[in-house]
Amino acid sequence: MKLTLKLVVVVLAVTVLVLSIAGYLRVQREVDTFQSTIAHDGHILGQILAGMLADAWQTYGAGRVQQLLQDANTSTTRFHFAWVQPENPATPPQGIGLDQQQRDALRRGDRVVVRGQDARGQATLSTYAPVMVGSEMLGVVEVVQSLASVQRYVHK
Repeated sequence: MKLTLKLVVVVLAVTVLVLSIAGYLRVQREVDTFQSTIAHDGHILGQILAGMLADAWQTYGAGRVQQLLQDANTSTTRFHFAWVQPENPATPPQGIGLDQQQRDALRRGDRVVVRGQDARGQATLSTYAPVMVGSEMLGVVEVVQSLASVQRYVHK
């Protein structure tokens, strides 16, 4: 009788441990998938916006670019869009919190994705897409997404 009770307790403890580990790994996998989807959305949106803003800049000028970004910001709360003007067209902006390697990537015309925090301490994912006309960088469009929904999911 004692041996049976001990075996049942051991089997129960091992089952709880295995199910706990499986649950943790499942949540991690879902969070990774969700973050990957969010990063992909920002990447695609940055690419589309960069092309659209370059065309608007050439056709209508800098004022129209600012107006398009303001319109985009008022139409959604999921993303925040900003225009970052470089000091000169050959140099990516220094004030957007990127390290030298990331600024070099922008200079080459590549998009950069950075995890950070907003002023309220919420986790964010920022995509920086250079707006290029030929080999000249007009500026950088910043697409910021909150990761609060990921944090809410994890802490449920």
